[in-house]
Formats: sequence, C-alpha cells, structure tokens
Amino acid sequence: MRRAAAFVLALSTLWGGCSFTTATGFQECNNDTECGAAQVCLKRYCIPLPPGCRRDFGDFTSADHAVLAAALPLTDSLDGGVADDSETAGLDAFRLAVGEANEKQGLNGRRFALYVCNTTGSEDLVRSQSAWLARELGAPAIFTSGSSQTIAAAVATEDAGAPALMSATATSPDLIGVFQGQHQRVWRVAPPDTLQARVISDLFAADGGVAPGANVAVLYEKKAYGEGLSGALRDRLAPRLQVTIVPFDRGGDINVPVDRVNTLAPAVTIVVAFPPDIRRIVERARLAAPNLSAVKNHRWFFTDSAKDPAILQGTLDVLAGTMGTAPAQNAGPTFGGFQPNFVQKFGFDPQTFSYTSHSYDAMYLVLLASAYADGHGGLSGARLTEGLKLLSVQGAPEVKLLPENYILGTTAMRGASPALNVVGASGDLDFDVDAGAPSSKYEIWQVLPDAGFATLKLVAPSGT
Repeated sequence: MRRAAAFVLALSTLWGGCSFTTATGFQECNNDTECGAAQVCLKRYCIPLPPGCRRDFGDFTSADHAVLAAALPLTDSLDGGVADDSETAGLDAFRLAVGEANEKQGLNGRRFALYVCNTTGSEDLVRSQSAWLARELGAPAIFTSGSSQTIAAAVATEDAGAPALMSATATSPDLIGVFQGQHQRVWRVAPPDTLQARVISDLFAADGGVAPGANVAVLYEKKAYGEGLSGALRDRLAPRLQVTIVPFDRGGDINVPVDRVNTLAPAVTIVVAFPPDIRRIVERARLAAPNLSAVKNHRWFFTDSAKDPAILQGTLDVLAGTMGTAPAQNAGPTFGGFQPNFVQKFGFDPQTFSYTSHSYDAMYLVLLASAYADGHGGLSGARLTEGLKLLSVQGAPEVKLLPENYILGTTAMRGASPALNVVGASGDLDFDVDAGAPSSKYEIWQVLPDAGFATLKLVAPSGT
C-alpha cells in the first residue's frame, strides 16, 4: 500500500495541479477499458491521459498489452479545428499495420495497443505529450510527424526513458545530427531532403526544365523542414540559376514575402510549405502579384508537403498542371499488396497523399524491432534501436513488409542471430546507419484538371 500511495501522490501534481484524487477517485483497474475514455490504467489505477491524447487502436482489454504511441498534428486545435487529412491517412496506415500484427498474435501472444496524441502542430505540446508517453506510459517507441516536431520530441524524451522515435515524414537534414547525437534512436522512413534537392535540380536541368541563368525563387517556411530543404536547393541550383530564398513564418503574414517574390519576376517559384499556407500564397499571388501568373510564363513548383488535395481548394484553376516532387508512394515491391488492403479498409487510395505507404512501413519496422527487443532483454527504447539497426542488413534474408510475412519476420528477429533485409511499400528501405534514414526513389507528380494528382514518373536521386 505504501508504494501505491506514493504513486498516487506523485500523480497528484500532473496537468497543472489537477488532483489525482479528484480526477480519478482512486479508481482501481486491471485494464484500460475499466477506466474512462480519457484515462489509462497504470499500475492498477486509472489516471487521466494528457490533453489531446487518447486510446486509439488495438487491444486495450489486456493488462499486458504491448504499448505503442504516436504524437501527430491531426488538427490545428485541441477543440477540433481543421483536420489534417494527410496526417489522418498516415494514422490509418499505422492502424492497418497494427491490426495485421494483432491478427498474427501480436508480440509473441501479447497484442499491441496504440495511443495517439494530437499535437496540433505545437512544439510545446509535442514536448509535453512525448515526455509523458515515454516516462508515464512507458512507450518504448513514439511515432512523430514532421522535422520540427520530431526534433522537439527527441529533446523532450532524451531524459524521459529515451524511447526510439520513428517518423514517416521528417525529412530535414538537421535530423542526421540529431540521430548521431542521440544514440541513434531517432529514425525516419523518408529520405533526407538533400536527396529531394538533387531530384529537383536534375529535373530543372533536363530538357524542358529551366533555362540556365533564369531567376528561381524558393519561398519557404521558417521551420526545420523549410530551412533544410531551401538551403539544399540553393546549394544545388545556384551554379546554373539565379536563386533567391524568401522565408515566411508558418501561419504568419504572407503578403510581404509573396510581394517580394513578385518583384523578382522568377521563371519558377519553388514553394516549401504546407497546404494552409500554400492556399494563402497562391491567392495572394492571384490578387496582387502579376509577375507570378501564367501570363508572365511563371510556374509554381511544389515539394512533398504539398501533395495533398487541400492545396486545391479554391486554387485549382491556377494550379492545374503544376508539378512537384515527393518520396515515391509506389516505389516498393509490397505496394501492390498494401494498396488494396488500405483501400478496402479506409475507402480511398493511399496515393492521394504523400507518405501514407511510408507510415505503413514505419509501423512494420517498429513491430519487427519490438520482436527483437522482446526476445533480447525486453521492450525498451535502447533495445528497439538495436533491433532497427538489424532490419537493413545486406545479405540477410529478405522479408517483404506484408502481413503474410509477419510471423516469419518476428520469429527471425527473436532468434539467436537476428538480421533481415526488409523491403516495403515505400521502397527497398536501405538505411544509412549514419543518418537513420533510407535512400529511396522520388515521384514527379502533377496536379490534374479534375483536382486529383498523377504520378508522371519515378526517379532515383543522382549520386552527386
């Protein structure tokens, strides 16, 4: 009883002084389903989940379920707000993989349970949520989204259990340093933007691209993602083009930066931003930036974060035919198995958004690494990290990330000589162990007149 009382006392200061006694009434429990919808059963007591967090998918009826957690910017407000459909699609891919694993006995008989926190895009919120998920919930792995959010979560969890972090969407080159400086525990399935810059540079240099010496503007958001990609683009394009980079604050004033780009009269404006800001940028250009119109032979070009139907709301007449790049959705040998399963369960094509297949692969990587950890000392961030390093071993048995191969893969990872060479829906997943990210193909996509997207071709980043 003394240990239980100490636990209750420690929790009484959580969430701005909210009394644990008041919040839970000392309700005892054996599993989460015996607690309220906004609570979790920890050490046999129901305690409140942090603001924005919930039990999402999997087995919450077992006391010994295997915990997984994700902190994602699902909406722009905890009170509801505008939903990010791309993030929801990624979460659906997580759910699909978890469901497939649980149908195959989960983690050696233990089912997985996925807890999800809505970060609203706030770095303060993702820090507090991820620290709680690691320290209190004991999550050995946390899925994050976007470069800035992933970096914030890495800092917050370094001394809070140090879980393995996995992102399907973080692409900033800054994360290479974070990976190296945090015991190689910060992983991502998407390739770093230094490779996307190579693809764009090669595309601009090809026949029908951009004439040597032309003006090119890079309009980018001042976050890790935008800063990293804009810098890489400047370095790649500057030898043959006149490149000007123009920053703006996410959600902030857009008029001044767009007006500045208008004065440059560029042949192409590369936009590194997310859909809400892209819509505002295009609308400002329509109303007050004549040099950024098709009449002046100006072209827009977008990067991975823009491949989302949300950019077309009210802007289709301007953007039809516009091109962009993104880590390829259908570059992996298992995409043909993943796609119909996803469509059957959720009712839309995963190629509608960037990174949906990357999310599916990300979850499978953590599931396999969990099997390694469970068989070699127990679930922890450190053990998961060890397992992740063993999934891209050249010469090891190849395993395609699909449900029919789940038991084969987990059995191998629990064994005495664990090593696999996995291939996924997003690509071959040949990880650079010094960067925590793979090299993979990119798709060149285009906006269709009917508001959809077409993949024009897949290309591999050039070697230099």
